Amino acid sequence: MSLPNTTVDYLLKEMICSECGILFALPEWYINERIKDHKTWCCPNGHLRYYPGESDEEKLKAENEKLQRKLDWKRNEANGYLASLRATRGVVTKIKKRVEAGVCLYCKRYFPKLGSHMKSKHRSGR
Repeated sequence: MSLPNTTVDYLLKEMICSECGILFALPEWYINERIKDHKTWCCPNGHLRYYPGESDEEKLKAENEKLQRKLDWKRNEANGYLASLRATRGVVTKIKKRVEAGVCLYCKRYFPKLGSHMKSKHRSGR
């Protein structure tokens, strides 16, 4: 009687159990899955094993989320600066118009010479 011809289409990776010291091998795909999902598995003598550390994929995902939060924060900061700039421009425009009209910024009195001076000398400088 002959055994059926079987082929293995995956690579095995040698490992040593840290508790009993037995040398054994597991398929690489299985090891990669355990690295990703952190599920427990056993050595041939029944000792539980698992990969507690973050996988490269998890590290990249965490770094991506961190960078996304930083980008969102910077966008919000930039939007705040733009709003502040718009408000400042509005105040400057309001002050310019009042001065051009000859109104003192402090006492709110009208000075005809200030208005005519602004209109004749500084109108084009806006």
